[in-house]
Amino acid sequence: MAYDKQEMEQEALKAIRKHKLMRFAHLFGGYVDFCEATAYNHKLGDLESIKNALKANRKNAVNYLLQKWISSENSTLQISAMKLVCDPEEREALSMQYVKQDSAITGEITITRRVIEGSENSERTE
Repeated sequence: MAYDKQEMEQEALKAIRKHKLMRFAHLFGGYVDFCEATAYNHKLGDLESIKNALKANRKNAVNYLLQKWISSENSTLQISAMKLVCDPEEREALSMQYVKQDSAITGEITITRRVIEGSENSERTE
């Protein structure tokens, strides 16, 4: 059976929007009439329209969950949301253990670990 690329693209976009799909591979769970091999042969996964639709769904899902976590009474969810929206200094203060790893390309590698437990700071170079 011959498939038209534009028709397949429109069918895929319709399924992505209707079912709020977030990954290209999810299309082939019964949402479209063509198989995965056909989609890859027509390079549907490389189309910007499909990439953008999937990306928009992922972005909407992240925003929705983040808002639910922030408004939740569950402190674990609130801390997780804070870690997603805060800056590195705030994230370091929230963490029970924070490991920062630096390396330089000079022929040798120096790794500095900074472990924060409670209010004590300790540094160790390996």
